[in-house]
Amino acid sequence: MADQASLYTTKLASPYVFTLDVLKVYGASEPDKLEKFGVTHEMLDGSLSEQIAGGRRDITIEFQVMSLLNRRKVVKWFLDPDRKLQSLAGTPGNFNAVKATGTGLTAALHTYTVCAVDVIGHSIAATEDSDTTSGSDLRMALSWNAVTDARYYQIYRKIAAGNWFLLDYTTSLTYTDAGTVGLRDMGAGLPPIATSSISVISSNELEFPWAFETELARMLTLELRDASIFTAANGFESVE
Repeated sequence: MADQASLYTTKLASPYVFTLDVLKVYGASEPDKLEKFGVTHEMLDGSLSEQIAGGRRDITIEFQVMSLLNRRKVVKWFLDPDRKLQSLAGTPGNFNAVKATGTGLTAALHTYTVCAVDVIGHSIAATEDSDTTSGSDLRMALSWNAVTDARYYQIYRKIAAGNWFLLDYTTSLTYTDAGTVGLRDMGAGLPPIATSSISVISSNELEFPWAFETELARMLTLELRDASIFTAANGFESVE
């Protein structure tokens, strides 16, 4: 099955989402090309000083050959100021977190969840599961069901009443936490409660080149910019 992306527009209905097959997606789920967002000051001595508020993703999508109907839908999407890209990643099912024999963790209540990441972004996080480590059982064994078209999975952890951490990434369906240092303290933030939805600005003209030298088979490459920025203070891994 081909990778897919959903395009959202309010011009066809409210809301309306249509799904298209894609060949490649660059810069949506993870940044490939970034623009700085800020102000550059020219000082009296001729030097330059920057105030950088954050960054913005550039996103490129190469679509499979699309039908005449889908090309018409893309035109309406292209002309809609409320245009968005939406992830199709499903929430991982049957998520389990169970203490296991070993060392690395402290004796405490450990709570976990996981979300799937496809070519556009992440899913809603799975239902949380937890267990209390103690004695010789100072590891946590996690497992979940596969999600169609998931490129990898993000794991989140909370210890006792502390903050959630983005713990790690994996392409597997199991994970053993033996005291892994979290990638990012989310502070008051929570694991994803909504599927990724990216508001985008189109930075190119809409052009459907012929494929296989026939007018009916048309391709499309969209060059887009994320309409919002991620702040310099929080970095890219902000959570919706």
